[in-house]
Amino acid sequence: MQTLSYQAGNEHNPQDPFGRVALEVDASGDVRLDHHPWSGGRTRRTARVGAAFLAELAAALDTAGFPAAPQVMPYPGERVRGLTITDGSARPGEAGWPAGGADLLWYDVYEMPGYGRLFRLLDGLAAALGGPDTGAPALDPLPEDVRPVD
Repeated sequence: MQTLSYQAGNEHNPQDPFGRVALEVDASGDVRLDHHPWSGGRTRRTARVGAAFLAELAAALDTAGFPAAPQVMPYPGERVRGLTITDGSARPGEAGWPAGGADLLWYDVYEMPGYGRLFRLLDGLAAALGGPDTGAPALDPLPEDVRPVD
């Protein structure tokens, strides 16, 4: 099964007040959030997203041309977003997300076609599950087919 993995931040960087956020979305709609704040500890949450949310992710990926992305050279301490999609059990000719990976600078994505919408969706999901301590901007309104499990 295909899995979209999104990571941002670094819990070992004292300049990053939010720590590391790791979000995984399976093509089936299962969602897992791991938040590792700079101050220590860990928050884990799970949720389910519906077909409409998954379709929005797919449309944003298509518009962005993922996995095509500019090369980045972050400055020390700069917040970077990492996005990876594993191919899993997808078969040739099946519909699905394109496999690959990209690293992008935190603020640059908002000016990039497709990537801006993609990361607004992912950040909104992370904020809905982990709250404002994740540093992710909330998505307002959150799509109706997002349901926290715990």
